[in-house]
Amino acid sequence: MSQREFERKMEEHIEEMRVTQTIAYFSRTVELCFSDCVHAFRSKKLDDKEASNPGTEEAALPAVAPHRATGYARRGDGFSVGETEGLLQLVRDRWQEGWDVIAQVHNQQYPGHNRTGPSLKRKFGKLYRARLDDPNTTHKVARLASLAKDVREEMRGRARTISSNRAVDADTLDEQHSFAEKETHEPDVEEHEHREDVSETEPQVLETTHHRPLTEQIVSLDRDIRQSLAIEREIHQSMDQGSPLERETHQSQEQSVVLERQSLDETAPLEQEARGRDTEWEATDTRSPLAAVRLRALRSRIELARDVSSNGAPDDELLRTVLLLLMDAQHQRDLEREEEREQRRKEEIRRREEEREERRRHEQERAEDRRRHEQYMQMMTTMLAKIAGSRLHGRDDEI
Repeated sequence: MSQREFERKMEEHIEEMRVTQTIAYFSRTVELCFSDCVHAFRSKKLDDKEASNPGTEEAALPAVAPHRATGYARRGDGFSVGETEGLLQLVRDRWQEGWDVIAQVHNQQYPGHNRTGPSLKRKFGKLYRARLDDPNTTHKVARLASLAKDVREEMRGRARTISSNRAVDADTLDEQHSFAEKETHEPDVEEHEHREDVSETEPQVLETTHHRPLTEQIVSLDRDIRQSLAIEREIHQSMDQGSPLERETHQSQEQSVVLERQSLDETAPLEQEARGRDTEWEATDTRSPLAAVRLRALRSRIELARDVSSNGAPDDELLRTVLLLLMDAQHQRDLEREEEREQRRKEEIRRREEEREERRRHEQERAEDRRRHEQYMQMMTTMLAKIAGSRLHGRDDEI
């Protein structure tokens, strides 16, 4: 064999090896592209199925969902129409038991998800805050939002009814207590009515106790009256043997008892009137009920002090207390909003981290496939080179 023939055969073998390598490379590339197309088609098919049948539960889907090559689902999605209607009915029936109980019952009814109380609360808040006049809102979302708004109004109405019933019960107990005390001490008051004219009450009673709620003032006045009456009975027993000084002391104590009783009888109707004017304050702040109760008590004190005092203006300390309470309530609302905003931010960060993790996993899988493909091509190239070399050596030996 001449040198020219040998070079020609080597070129043929090299060209054959290149063609084989190119065919293998293109076959692997076509396989990878076909796999990506299948994943994308399955993902699009699932999205179309969810859009055409939104009422179906996600529990009916396969246990292992196919890998989505394009697009990533956001956290919090997956509430079907039936699950949302069940949530609204559950909130309507059992909202007083708390969101944790609602989440537990909801997970028992819909075992496809593990919902939490805060997630259900956010879902309910998103529904009843939705705008019905928005043109981008679909018919189903508008119907669910309208139902959520009705449930919200029922919850607020029940809360007002419960608070008003509590106020009425407290007023009834105060009236019964004052009526019983009046029946118990009526003979003692009638005994000393002719000794002193009690046409006016002294405003110092309110000035010394303006820092306490009105209910505590009434209870303290009742306690003082009981103590004064007990002392009066003891003095009445030894009155026949006492001196004129003791009689004067006894008369002054009786006069103080009458004044205290008169002030109690006048402050009770004023408190009831202030409570009657306070009915519109029931729903001022649902997030901080303690601050709302304190504001209502201070408002009653302001109205009572304005009716009783001579100048008709509350003192500066009371106004400062009211302003401090208003600032406290506003601060509590700001803290709650900041906490909710921080929670949403953390959820967004967690969702982005999950998306990045999914992208990274997908890229690692693709890189691993490419690496295996390169190894396969290198192995095939090596094998073809060995086969070509062995054939050339065999032909040389034959020559």
